[in-house]
Amino acid sequence: MLLVAGVYDLWIPESTGRGILLDENLYLTNQCSTELGKLLSREFQAAIGTIERSHLLKGNAAAYWKNVPNQADPQPILKRWLQLLDAFFMALWTVRDNAVNCELGFVEHDVPGHGLAHSSNFKAALFVTARGKRERVTFSLEEVRLAREYFEKFFLSASFGIPLEQGGQFQQSHIQAASRAAVASAKGVHRIQRLMYFLTAARCSPDLGVKISLYMTCLEIMFSDKNVTEVSHRMSERVAFFLFRDPSERLEKYGRLKKAYDVRSKVVHGSVVSEGTQKEMPDVASDIDGLLRELVLRLMQDAAARAVFDLDDKAFEAYFARLTLGAVSPG
Repeated sequence: MLLVAGVYDLWIPESTGRGILLDENLYLTNQCSTELGKLLSREFQAAIGTIERSHLLKGNAAAYWKNVPNQADPQPILKRWLQLLDAFFMALWTVRDNAVNCELGFVEHDVPGHGLAHSSNFKAALFVTARGKRERVTFSLEEVRLAREYFEKFFLSASFGIPLEQGGQFQQSHIQAASRAAVASAKGVHRIQRLMYFLTAARCSPDLGVKISLYMTCLEIMFSDKNVTEVSHRMSERVAFFLFRDPSERLEKYGRLKKAYDVRSKVVHGSVVSEGTQKEMPDVASDIDGLLRELVLRLMQDAAARAVFDLDDKAFEAYFARLTLGAVSPG
């Protein structure tokens, strides 16, 4: 089977050639006309249609996955592939805020006794920037390769709960077996996997009030426990102390988090947001987006920091009590 999808709002100035290898036989290329022109059969191009084919071949970027074992029903793997591309776009977000997306995915597969057949699927929710916009963002080849490293070492596991070997690539059998929890908040779903679910939802919301509310849910997932009270104060304090060491920086971030909580409170309780608050919301959303990026980077790079989120509620609460009283260092 061959799977292909256009990638939008991504600009890579340097040539990728046949593509940056994201996984086994999975490539991201900015040489769409050349590389896709080699891969797409005449029948596939006809099935895609004139308008979409033009978008693919003339686009700034595309992803393709070739030599995938044939399956009688290609829809499950096509849907999974679109989810996996989202996981890579989340890895790109860790490098820099962006609105990189794919919208439609296409597949060509061989039906025994009938020949080539074609199918498509689409993504209903698309990423926007922290400020709620869709705009093209430039990434260097080096930055895309860094995102690939994050994708391989963290985001596949964080999004789908599959154990990764450090530095190893996923095999197609692993990708096909990947799954997301049916209920993200169900018992047994790790904090980090829940974080990825709500962070993905936040990044897809163009409404800044909803986006900020989901961002704050992300932080509560990671920093709350069942005994926490005074949520706005305690969560803001824990995040500030966990991510930063300098007292003045902690105080600044604490104030920004409190402001975001005020927005979230108005939105989730159905209050009308004033014009003054509306003007502040793009900056508030961008602030919290940046804090979540700091958190995800810490989780990727610091095993001791990740271990904090494996603690049971009692040990978790004790850790943050010691952290805010200066008895332990962050991480």
